[in-house]
Amino acid sequence: MCMKILHQEYNTFLLKVLIHVHCKNLKSFIGPSRVDDTKNDVMKVKQYVNVFTTTEKREDAEKVARILVQKRLAGCVQIIGPIQSTYSWKNRKETVEEWLCLIKSEKSLYKELEKNLKEIHPYETPEITAVPIVAGSKEYLDWLDGELKR
Repeated sequence: MCMKILHQEYNTFLLKVLIHVHCKNLKSFIGPSRVDDTKNDVMKVKQYVNVFTTTEKREDAEKVARILVQKRLAGCVQIIGPIQSTYSWKNRKETVEEWLCLIKSEKSLYKELEKNLKEIHPYETPEITAVPIVAGSKEYLDWLDGELKR
């Protein structure tokens, strides 16, 4: 019985080592991420994203920024504009001035962020796209991680 328990403990130890090594290798493959082993002794890899949306009015962009940061779905929202957008909408070519929001978040928060964005966004079909952050300073990503919802 004692050997069986030692064998199980050894297998658990080996599994943890393999997961740790795998996560470190995965980190070098996927770019900036964080390995979080504080919850239930299970390692989770965090990935960060930059989400884009545009609004017609600066006030709407500021509202988006305020709400997403307040809910900790974004660590930072940068507002750029006005910019010019040209697109087709309902069989018409449109050229309009818009405000671009660059939303810094974590991939695991994307669905909740998108849901909240759709609820507050004035557009019928807002642009909501995300791209991975493939590189970033350790200090910035540490700060971002500390500002986001857990």
